[in-house]
Amino acid sequence: MKRLLSQILRYLKEKIQILKSQIQQLNKEIQPYKDLLKKINWISINQNPPQQNQTLNISIEHLEQGYM
Repeated sequence: MKRLLSQILRYLKEKIQILKSQIQQLNKEIQPYKDLLKKINWISINQNPPQQNQTLNISIEHLEQGYM
């Protein structure tokens, strides 16, 4: 039983490492979109200072259309 639990734990640790690597890769891939959103937000705020509780809402789909 102890051996089985040890194997399960090792397996789960490996899977967690794989997921961490995948998360890091995805973060690298989305960084340009995050940078673009910051620029858009900065431009929007400087051109039209926000009124009470106004926010900038841009969907990822809308951004991807510009890149595709």
